[in-house]
Amino acid sequence: MYILVINPGSTSTKLAIYNNRTQLICRTYSHNEAELGPYSNILEQKQFRKEIILRMLHEHGFRTKDMDLFVGRGGLVRYLESGVYRINDAYLHDASVGLNGEHASNLGAILAWELAKDADKENMAYTVDPVVVDECDPIAKISGMPEISRVGAFHALNQKAVAHRYAIQVEKPYASLNLIVAHLGVASASALTAMDGLLM
Repeated sequence: MYILVINPGSTSTKLAIYNNRTQLICRTYSHNEAELGPYSNILEQKQFRKEIILRMLHEHGFRTKDMDLFVGRGGLVRYLESGVYRINDAYLHDASVGLNGEHASNLGAILAWELAKDADKENMAYTVDPVVVDECDPIAKISGMPEISRVGAFHALNQKAVAHRYAIQVEKPYASLNLIVAHLGVASASALTAMDGLLM
């Protein structure tokens, strides 16, 4: 099963192709101000980023119809429990209007769905653990001011992935662990390697 993974960031588009669990390709395309400057909002960047994805597929001998699954980074949609979601009209609407804010991650699901549709596989477009995951206990939402409730959104995808990786390393069930995981915003391979070393 071939899986196309799409991760749009503020100044980059990260792409990967997997064959089941085996990573075949991983590319990061950085975008400077001159490239993104002409677009007045995130949604206007859709075609620009889609062309990058299509070019990457072509360079590596793939077509959209060769992909079996299309997975896009989850954006600022309505608050959800963590998990895997098939992209539907409601999800696309929330991402398009920026229901909980405008961010490049909103394009993840939109691009995954469009590419899946181009391949006549729109039912095979998914997103996983979007940043609007909210599973906080009610007490965690207390801000100190009765009029203000804290928001539970966080980088669930990154933090859960690290926690699952740690669970495998220590050979314990993920659900049995109590962990503190910090998202430091680092994306370099050296930083990830260092984090792996700390977890071992």
